[in-house]
Amino acid sequence: MYSLIVFACLATLAYSAPAAVEVTQDTVGNYKFIYKTDDATRVEVRHADGHVYGSIKYYDPEGHLRTLEYTSGPEGYHATGPLVPTPVKDTHEVAVARSNHLNVFNAIDRYLPRLNPHGLVDETPEVPLSKEEFLASVSAVLHGGHLAFTADTPEVSHAKIEHYKAVSDALGH
Repeated sequence: MYSLIVFACLATLAYSAPAAVEVTQDTVGNYKFIYKTDDATRVEVRHADGHVYGSIKYYDPEGHLRTLEYTSGPEGYHATGPLVPTPVKDTHEVAVARSNHLNVFNAIDRYLPRLNPHGLVDETPEVPLSKEEFLASVSAVLHGGHLAFTADTPEVSHAKIEHYKAVSDALGH
């Protein structure tokens, strides 16, 4: 029995190949690495400007090859491939709220001074409205139907009560 166990261990070691890793880099920020095993591969390349490109490929437990490609840089991280879930579409209520928010933002943004590329105001702009006119326009935005708060559903109201009770109990109140 002992020899069978030893033979099984040696066969496992002989069968499993070590991971292969290749790395190259320079002093200006470029690098490339490749990591390979029997059932997975990862490749990543970075350029000196900070952009990263890569891919990951592996076999899932059912034996299907899965692939994910990605880029990263000043614009953020972006993954593509069948592993990336489809974004959830906005409901009608969310679309309306998003539109209302954008309307309020744009209404207020019109009165803000423009910033230079350094994020500073070059000069104080002339205010085209008197204080009363400005306050009236802000009031019109705030009370003209641009801002609307959605009433909680009974389920949300109940969940809030349960949450507040749990917090109160945890704090010993």
